[in-house]
Amino acid sequence: MDHTLRKSGTTAVRHLLSGRFAIALLVALTLCGATVLHAQSVTGSIYGTITDPTGASIPGATVTIVNVGTNDTLTAKTDNSGTFVFPVVNPGTYKATATMAGFQTMTQNDLRLSANQNVNASFSMKPGEVSTEVSVDATAALVDTRESQLAQTIDQKRIVDLPLIGRNAYDLVTLVPGVTNYNASAQIGDTSGTQFSTNGTRPNFNTFYLDGAFNTEFYRGGGNVAPAPDALAEFRIITSNYDAEFGRYPGAVVNTVTRSGTNKIHGSAYDYLRNQVLNGKPYFQAPGAPVQYIYNVFGGGLGGPLLKDKLFAFGNYQGIRIHQQTVITSSAMVVPTEAERAGDFSTSTKIPKFLPPGTNCGTATAPKICPNAIDPAAKAILAYVPHPTDPNGTAPAQQTAPSPTIANQGTGRLDYQWNQANQIRFTYFNSQGTGYNRTQNSNQLLNFAGASTYAGQTNYILGETWTISPTMVNTATVFYTLNKSILQNIYSTPLLSDLGFAFPYGGALQTQPQFSITGYFSGGGGRPNNTSQLSTGLQDTVNWTLGNHGLKFGGSFIFNKYQETAAFLSQSTASFTGAQTGNGSAANGNAFADFLLGRANNFQQNNGSLHRLHFNDPSLFVHDTWRVSRRFTVNGGVRWEVFYPFVGQKNFGTFIPGKQSTRFPTAPTGLVFEGDPGVPEGLISPSYLKFAPRIGFAWDIFGTGRTALRGGYGVFYSFSQEPFVGNLEGQPFALAVSVTNTTSYANPYAGQAAFPTGSPYPYVPDPANAKFNKSAQFAGIRPNTSAVPYVQQFNLTLEQQYGANWSTRMAYVGTLGRRFYLNRDQNAPVYIPGFCPGTSTTPCSSTASANVASRRPYNTMNASTAYGYTSNIAMLDPISNSSYNGLQLTATRRMLHNFAVQAAYTWSKALDIASGDPGSATTWNLVNNYDASLDKGLSNYHLPQKFVASVLYQLPSVKKWGLFGKEILSGWQINAIQTLASGQPFNVLSATDSNLDGLSGSDRPNLVGNPHLLNSRSKLEKINQYFNTAAFQNVPTTMVNGVRQLYGTSPRNPLIGPGTIRTDASAFKRFEIYERMNLLFRAEAFNLMNNTNLGNPNGSINAANFGKITSSDAPRQLQLALKLEF
Repeated sequence: MDHTLRKSGTTAVRHLLSGRFAIALLVALTLCGATVLHAQSVTGSIYGTITDPTGASIPGATVTIVNVGTNDTLTAKTDNSGTFVFPVVNPGTYKATATMAGFQTMTQNDLRLSANQNVNASFSMKPGEVSTEVSVDATAALVDTRESQLAQTIDQKRIVDLPLIGRNAYDLVTLVPGVTNYNASAQIGDTSGTQFSTNGTRPNFNTFYLDGAFNTEFYRGGGNVAPAPDALAEFRIITSNYDAEFGRYPGAVVNTVTRSGTNKIHGSAYDYLRNQVLNGKPYFQAPGAPVQYIYNVFGGGLGGPLLKDKLFAFGNYQGIRIHQQTVITSSAMVVPTEAERAGDFSTSTKIPKFLPPGTNCGTATAPKICPNAIDPAAKAILAYVPHPTDPNGTAPAQQTAPSPTIANQGTGRLDYQWNQANQIRFTYFNSQGTGYNRTQNSNQLLNFAGASTYAGQTNYILGETWTISPTMVNTATVFYTLNKSILQNIYSTPLLSDLGFAFPYGGALQTQPQFSITGYFSGGGGRPNNTSQLSTGLQDTVNWTLGNHGLKFGGSFIFNKYQETAAFLSQSTASFTGAQTGNGSAANGNAFADFLLGRANNFQQNNGSLHRLHFNDPSLFVHDTWRVSRRFTVNGGVRWEVFYPFVGQKNFGTFIPGKQSTRFPTAPTGLVFEGDPGVPEGLISPSYLKFAPRIGFAWDIFGTGRTALRGGYGVFYSFSQEPFVGNLEGQPFALAVSVTNTTSYANPYAGQAAFPTGSPYPYVPDPANAKFNKSAQFAGIRPNTSAVPYVQQFNLTLEQQYGANWSTRMAYVGTLGRRFYLNRDQNAPVYIPGFCPGTSTTPCSSTASANVASRRPYNTMNASTAYGYTSNIAMLDPISNSSYNGLQLTATRRMLHNFAVQAAYTWSKALDIASGDPGSATTWNLVNNYDASLDKGLSNYHLPQKFVASVLYQLPSVKKWGLFGKEILSGWQINAIQTLASGQPFNVLSATDSNLDGLSGSDRPNLVGNPHLLNSRSKLEKINQYFNTAAFQNVPTTMVNGVRQLYGTSPRNPLIGPGTIRTDASAFKRFEIYERMNLLFRAEAFNLMNNTNLGNPNGSINAANFGKITSSDAPRQLQLALKLEF
C-alpha cells in the first residue's frame, strides 16, 4: 500500500528503561526513525476500500484528504485489494477525493475525524471521465471494522452546547457506559484530580492526556485540570481493550485535544451567571433566607492564521469567581454561657463532679474555677469564641464568613506546517485557583482559623510529526507539567506563642492549634501543606505500513518528582472530654471545665512530614493491525513496562519480624529502614519484566462496513504511587508524641515522666541514638515485594449501522483485578479463649479494651516475637481482588439536519475486597486482618443499572409571521442530558467491638431478617426508615455453648441506596449581528424537574438516625449566559 502522510499530534506517555541509557536509546531511535511510543494519542486514521459498481476492488486509485480548516493535504494509493489507509491524521473535518483513470472523480465532504478514531471513508466509483466530479456529503460508516477497543468521542459541539454546571468538560464522561463514581474535582483550588471508576476499576486508575502529553496527577492518579470547554476541540475516552501504546493505569484513557487555529478568524466571548436567587431550596435545608452564592464564569478565545496555510494560532482565557458564605448554625455547636466562660458551673447542665485541689473557689455542688487556675492558653482562645445569645448558652443563630473562590486559566496553541514532510505544534496551558475552607478539620470558630488552598498547573507541550517515507511516519513529543498546591491559614495569627503556649512547633509550618471540646465546639488550624509534582519526558512513535500490516512501535521516558512539606500535627491537637473533671468518667464531668483547666484527655504533636521523592517511568511497546482479509482484522501487541518506587527519602521504614536495624541501632526489633540489609531504596524492589499482552479482532461480517463483531483481551498494569507514599507519612521515624491527662494545656509536657526536659521538639533524628515509641502505630510496605497490581480486560461487541445516521452497539464487558494493595494490620489483636492477659484467666467474652495491647502478636503473647509493639503495624499487602461484568448498550445518531443523540444503558455488577487505594496508615480495609475474604462484597463503585442520553436539537426556522418569526421564534436550540440510575451500595456497621480488636464502629452486625422494604412507599416513609432496621442486630457479647462470635453475618455493602432521576437542559437563541457574528442568549437548568434525589441512609446500627436519610442531591439550579460568537 502506497501512501504519503504527514500529521500526527500524537503522543501518549509510556515508560521506557531508566536513567541515561534509556534517554540515549530513545534519542537514537528517534534520529534513525525507529522510535518509541504510540502515534495515535491525539490522532486518528481514515481508511476505506474503493470498488466499482460490481463490487470489484480498484487498485492504484489515488485518494486525497484535505483539512478544510488548514488546507493540509495527504495523499494515498489503494493496494491490490483496493484498500487505502491514512494511519496518522489530525482530528478535524476533511474533504476526501478519489480519482482513477476511466472513472468519475468522487468527493466526500464534511468527513469528521476524532482522536483515536478509525473512520471508514470507502468509495464506490462509476465509470466515466476523470473530469466529471460527483460530490456528496460524507456518510462515513459509524461502525469500526479495524479495532477491538471500546471508545466514545465527546466532540466540540457537545462540549460547548450541553449543560455543564461547573463549566468542566470532564463532567461529560458520565455519558459513557461503564463510568460511575465521577468526582468533579481538579477545577479550582483542588489537587485531588478528576477521578471516576471505569468498568469496576478504582477511580485513580485512569490515564489523561492533553494534546498527546501525559496529563495525569501521578501521585493520586487523577486527571489534571482540563482547559475551558471553549478551548477544547474534543476529548475521547477509551474504556476497554486499548492498544499496547497505552498503559501505566488499567482504567480508561482520556485523550483531550485543544482547539487550533484555521485559515479563518474565529472566536468568542462569554459570561455565565448562577446565584442563590435562581436556585431551588435544598430538601433538608433549615428554614431561613438562602445563603449568598454567586457563581460567575467569563472569558473568551480567538484563533486564526498567522501565515495562511502555514502557521495557525488559537488562545483562550477563562476566569471563575465564586462569592459565597460559610455558615455555622446554632444546631451545629454549643458555646459556653457567660457564667461558664468565667469558670462558674454552678448552674450548668452538666456540673463537674471533681475539680483538682486548689482550683475550686466554689462548693462541691456549685463549683467555680478560681481565676488563677484558668489555663492561659484556654483564656486566650476564649477570646475567639462567640458569646451566647441567651443565658442557656445557645450559640448565635448563625456565624457567617466569606469563602470566595478565584480561578484563572489560559490556553494557547500554535500549529506550524514547516514543509510537506514536517509539522510542529506547541501547546501552553496555565491554571491557577484559590479556594477557602473555613471549617477545615472541623473548625467551628470562623474568626480563629480556616484554610485557603492554592492550586496551580502549567503545561508545555512540543510535538513534531515527520513523514519519513510514504510508508513511515514518526511523531515525537516532549512535555513539562508542573502542579503546585499550597494549603495555608486564612489568618496569620494567632500562633502558639500569641496564645501563651510554652512549647514550640514540631515542624517548619505554623498554624493555630487544633482542639475539640465534647458537647461544645471544636476549633483549629488547617494543617498547612505545600506540595509540587513535576512530570517531564520524551515520547516518540513510529507508524509503519508493511503490506497488510500496520505496525506501530515506540515508547517513552518520563521523570516524575514529588515534594511535600506538611504540618500534619506540628501545631498539636487536644481533646477535652470531661473525664478530668469527672474523676475519670466523662459522664460525671464537664468538657469545657476541662478546657478552662487545661486538662486534656489526650494531647498529640508531631514534627510534620518532609518528602523529596522521584521515580522514572520507562516503557516500550509494539502493536500490529493485521488486515487478514477485507473483512477480518486482527489487533495484537505487547507492552513492556518497568515499575520503580518513589526514592530519594532514604529514611522510609518498614517491619520485618526479627530483624534489627543497623542504620538505627536503637530502633526496636523488626523496625528496619532503607539501607538496612534486605531493605531496598523505596522499600519495594523494582519490577523490570512486566509484559502486558493485547489481542483483539474486528470482523466485518457481511463486508458492507455496517455490521461488525469485535472482541479483545488484554493485561493492564497499575503503577499508582498513592498507597506507598500515603502509608509512610506517619512512621515512628517522624517523631509523634501522645500525652494523656495533661495538667496544663499551655505546657502539656510539664509533669510528664516521659518528657523530663519538656518538649522534645525541634527533633532531628540521630542515627546512633534515635528515639522510637513502641506504642505509636506505624506503617510500612512488605520489603522486596515485586507485586504490581493488574487488570485483565475483555469484551465482545456487536455493532450495527441503520441507514446513514443511526448505529447501535451491544457489548459484554468484563474486568478482573488482581493484587491490589490494601492495609493489613500485622499486629492485629488475636482472640484466644481462656487467655486474657491484663484482666483475668477467664475467656475474653465481654470486653476488649483492657487487653487489646497484650493480645497483639508482636507484644508479649508470643515469646519468639515479643518485641513490645502495642499498637497497629499497617502493612501494604497486594491481596485484594476485584471483578466486573456488564452489558453495555449504546445508540447513536450523528448530527444531521440539526439533530443528534447519544444514549447508553449499562447493567452490571462489581465486586471487590476493598474499594480504593489506602491513602494513609490509618485507612483500614479489613474486618479480619487474618482473613481478607470476609470483606468480599459489592464494590463501592457498583451501579447495577444506569441509563444516560444526550440530545442536541436545533429547532427549524419559522418562516411565517415576518420579522417576529425570523428574529424571535427562529434560531433556537435545545439540549438535554437525561440520567436514570439505580442507587449504590452502603455498609451497615455496629457500634460494638465484636471482634475484640479494640476498634469500635467498624465491625458488621448480624443479619437476622429481610432488610428490604417496599420500594412503593412514599418519599417521607423512605426518609424516616429506608430499610428494615430490625433485620440487623449487634453481635452478642456473651459466649454461646462456649463459643464467642467475633464476626457478624451481614456482608459488606449489603444494601443499595436510593436511585437518581435527573434532567439537565439548556436552551439558547442566536441573534445575528453581522455575517458570521452572532449574539447567543443561553439558559440552563440543572435538575430541571427539581427531583429530590436522596442520599444513602445512616448505616450505623447504634446511631439515633439509624436507617434514616438526612441528605439529598442539589435541587434545581439555573444558569444564564451571554456569548458573542464570530
